[in-house]
Amino acid sequence: IRDSLDLYRLGEQEELESLGIDDIYQDQGICLIEWPERGAGILPEPTLSLELKHLEHGRELLARAHNAQVEGWLEQTQSHFEADPQIKD
Repeated sequence: IRDSLDLYRLGEQEELESLGIDDIYQDQGICLIEWPERGAGILPEPTLSLELKHLEHGRELLARAHNAQVEGWLEQTQSHFEADPQIKD
């Protein structure tokens, strides 16, 4: 992971420029972004979306690929995302 951004407190989308968003996306690697909808129109389209849902007994991770390359990666790594019955919350 090269960078991570939490955009929850972003006041205006133009503030992304002061965070160096252009430099972040010129680098190769993974950038995790929380609250990406606050940067809509400025941020590039995602390649992978992760959503963590809180359930009555545990959590569920939903992963969505937005291109063929990431879809292939998800298929190859799917077993790593499956729940382990030995792990308890």
